[in-house]
Amino acid sequence: MTRILVIDDDTDLLLMLQLLLEKSGYEVDTARGGEEGLRRAFEQPPDLVLLDLMMPVIDGYEICGRFKSLGNTPIIMLTARSDEQSLVNGLESGADDYLTKPYEAKVLLAKIKAVLRRTESVGPFKISYNDDYLSITSLDRAVLVNGQAVKLTATEFRLLIFLLKNADRVVPHEEIIGEIWSTHSEADRRSLKLYMLYLRRKIEKDPKRPVYLKTIWGIGYRFCPQS
Repeated sequence: MTRILVIDDDTDLLLMLQLLLEKSGYEVDTARGGEEGLRRAFEQPPDLVLLDLMMPVIDGYEICGRFKSLGNTPIIMLTARSDEQSLVNGLESGADDYLTKPYEAKVLLAKIKAVLRRTESVGPFKISYNDDYLSITSLDRAVLVNGQAVKLTATEFRLLIFLLKNADRVVPHEEIIGEIWSTHSEADRRSLKLYMLYLRRKIEKDPKRPVYLKTIWGIGYRFCPQS
């Protein structure tokens, strides 16, 4: 059974989420605050973490960074902040996805399913790319930029591999969103924009003038191999 750790300083919300997730077939552990959450994760590593952003003592950004320094546990950040910089900060700390409060239960459950699916293998096939600057291999989930290993979240890696599979083809926004997020909301379109922004920061020489991940305005994105 998939085990989910929920970290939040709101006791009522913890109970509500526990009931919702257990009813949906998940094993649930809860922690009231970051320190307790880290301790519980160490005692019994979860398959996924739901993490509140605004908490006393240790906020969600720091907790997320600590989790990612120890392994690749997928994290969905729950936040009342909807400004773009806060969301980018969440991605930089290692979050695999985020959800802005308030949210509907069905949206949260869909996010959980999508993130768990993205953490699985990208497929039994092998797809790779290599030039003098960028190297990508799907089977061992390796990305090298200028000879240095770059760590991508599960969402970033799946997005990159999906675009690589469709190299030189313009992939429409809706097709990408359906593949990566499994839903089609305005929030998912915003998520795609943010993940592309941060993925470019990780693999492009100049993120403001990308050569690999091209935007085709009003349509979608294209991965452009370099000779």
